[in-house]
Amino acid sequence: WTLIGALPQPRSLELDLERSIVRANAERLDVPSGELAVRAAEDEFVRQCRSVFPSIVLGVTGERTERAALPDRNILADTARASVAAGQLTAPSIQSRSERDRARSHFIDALLGATITMTLPIWDQNQAGIASARFAVVQKRKALEDLLEEVTQDVGQALRRMRTSATLAGLYEDEVLPNDTANAEGAKALYETGEQNILVLVEAQ
Repeated sequence: WTLIGALPQPRSLELDLERSIVRANAERLDVPSGELAVRAAEDEFVRQCRSVFPSIVLGVTGERTERAALPDRNILADTARASVAAGQLTAPSIQSRSERDRARSHFIDALLGATITMTLPIWDQNQAGIASARFAVVQKRKALEDLLEEVTQDVGQALRRMRTSATLAGLYEDEVLPNDTANAEGAKALYETGEQNILVLVEAQ
């Protein structure tokens, strides 16, 4: 048996823990999923806080009033005014169309305005929904924190395993293989001189 070639050199081990954690958080699918779950829980909490009023209705309403006739004239008063103005008994003047239209313009024909209708939460102010949403936010945040801690531990363990494997590979290359190669060469020389049998050579090889 002859050992041919050399062991591959270990890759660069200059990996920073913090940068590795950031990259792991960016590439693992469960981390953004946990962040989205937290954001959804926070949005639901805001929605529950805004749901204190069970119903709010905004609108515009219009109403057409009943058309009323022009008020009756006071003939006696108009006659008295006309007589005093003329200095003798005089019939009152007849109202023109413009005077009637001007009097009619003071009437209100229609009403238009905004309306708001809401149910006041005297007994139920959605405390149960708000409390449940708040608990869900706390739960999702705790789950995300645990996940980030798990990612940190996984990255740290992976880096430690990598460094251990690299140290072990260097040990094999620098010490174990040279010693075993020397033992095999020595056993071969002893076999060739007849000092050892073939079993010793096979075991060394």
